[in-house]
Amino acid sequence: RVALLLIAALLAQVSIACGANHSAGSPPGRLPLLIVIFDGFRHDYLELYRSRGVQLPNFEAFASQGVRAKRVKNVYPTETLPNHQSLVTGLYSESHGFILNTFADPELPGKLFSVFDQSSLNDPDWSAGWPEPLWVTNQRQGGRSAVVLYPNSDLPYNGFLPFVQVDQYATLNNGSSVRYPYSRRVSRMLHWLGQPQLYGINLGLLYFDEPDHTAHQAGHLSDDVAARLIELDQQLGQLMTGLKELGLTDRINIVLTADHGMTTGNSSNLIDLDQIVNPDWYVNYLADKANIHLGLMPKPGRAQDIIKAVSDAKLPYLRANLASHLPDWMHFNGSRRTPPVYLYADPPYVIVVGGIPPEHPATFGVHGYANNDTDMWPLWLARGPAFQSGGVEIDQLIESVDLYPLACRLLGIRANPNNGSLDRISAVLSSPDWLLVEPIPTGNKFIDKFLSDLFDCWFNKYRPYTPAFVLGALCLFVLALLVIVSYLACQWRTRWLKLRIDAQFYRAAIRLNK
Repeated sequence: RVALLLIAALLAQVSIACGANHSAGSPPGRLPLLIVIFDGFRHDYLELYRSRGVQLPNFEAFASQGVRAKRVKNVYPTETLPNHQSLVTGLYSESHGFILNTFADPELPGKLFSVFDQSSLNDPDWSAGWPEPLWVTNQRQGGRSAVVLYPNSDLPYNGFLPFVQVDQYATLNNGSSVRYPYSRRVSRMLHWLGQPQLYGINLGLLYFDEPDHTAHQAGHLSDDVAARLIELDQQLGQLMTGLKELGLTDRINIVLTADHGMTTGNSSNLIDLDQIVNPDWYVNYLADKANIHLGLMPKPGRAQDIIKAVSDAKLPYLRANLASHLPDWMHFNGSRRTPPVYLYADPPYVIVVGGIPPEHPATFGVHGYANNDTDMWPLWLARGPAFQSGGVEIDQLIESVDLYPLACRLLGIRANPNNGSLDRISAVLSSPDWLLVEPIPTGNKFIDKFLSDLFDCWFNKYRPYTPAFVLGALCLFVLALLVIVSYLACQWRTRWLKLRIDAQFYRAAIRLNK
């Protein structure tokens, strides 16, 4: 392995040399981009917790030095997986395919995708034919991506995984979550960014699963969430200190954002679906027992019965639609993965299947409501040479899908078709010149693919060896074998010449003696 890494370092230099040189006079767009995601970080948490006396000095410093978009509309449903996929594709849920945290696909009968199931996260059937994420687009156009635990980064897209990554093998063990230490997430990203000659990273994605997890248990305004925010603030401080020590503070563009916001529900706002719809009429293929939306697979002839039952209940905060009749604002009905019958509630109501358990908590955090509900909106901060500075706040409405085309411009790569808008988000930039970029140098794609798999197998010991890794390793083996054979041939030829010369001297000596 050590020998392979040494060879990898040499190959990295070869691949980088395949592209054009990066000169000091290069146009804007050549700086690395780091996107940091804090799951469930509400757009106004800084103000809400400041008013409660909670100090978050590193977030406050970041905001005061950069730019803040105060009104960021995410995609529907305001859930974890759909929004993470939208951030890195610039597409609405109906287009990128990952419409819910748990869903089925009529073209994959008998299978169920769940963001909580490691086998789903490594099954390429779920990503085959669907739009590729930013880290793949970056690598296909000559860049190199470093990803720490970003949702869905375990899934290969057309054979591509991130160039280097910490994947969810590090955090999932037989379905039970084991948190990968936050400090190690930060140190791993700093390690990759701090060795450009070895890794050449121009895009980083760093994911934190909080404050979402804690807010679900304690509500979005709680002492427990305050403690998590303080912990995240410390990690942001570690990240910024590390970037400063690497001399990258003013040579990297950074975006801090989230997938969704959060609000607090209570046990008095639970909807017992079993009291409205006969459970024998459908198969519930969502893994969660409680949700503010529910996808149902009706039994034959029961779809209209379900919709009529919900209508007859006359609950103004609960609706049911066929997939083909969902409102256009959702951007949710254009996918084959959209559930045939879809139920959704207004805040603060939550749908419960299987009866309301007596031990249900009195208060809890929820999200997933309509994306025009500002409680669902995420944090959006940025700093770096490309962005406005001095604590500028942008009040115009932008959308979370706008990050993708902006990231592509800053990286100097061509964006795939998307729903984002550079016009909406350009106000965060320090200059419109940052939108005038050239394609980044293109390295050797085969070498980059081999190196990606090599580093992946090195840092993630449970990752199966990929064809590119095996082929690359085989090529290195053949190369090493040729070197050894050539060396032995040279040694044999040298010895043969020496023996021949010695024989000539011996014969000459015999003649002289005669």
